[in-house]
Amino acid sequence: MSSNLINAYAEVYTQQEYVNTQAIAMFDYEPQSAAILRIAKEPSALSPNDIQSMLISLAETDIKLATLHSLMQSLDEMYAKAMKNL
Repeated sequence: MSSNLINAYAEVYTQQEYVNTQAIAMFDYEPQSAAILRIAKEPSALSPNDIQSMLISLAETDIKLATLHSLMQSLDEMYAKAMKNL
């Protein structure tokens, strides 16, 4: 196996590990953003600060998801390129 192919596989697996780690972290974090609502039990009981905090958290999650989506697209391309070299 050539060193270029080994490097290509190493890059693919490194990228995959990053995507996996970030996805798991997001799933672990996401319930925290809604915890305020669960504690309040009623949306009308939320303060403006609570609502703003939840909206910021949701926006951060949206940005992270978009980034992961982009990374996964490039990862798909990397897998396809690696498969051609088999």
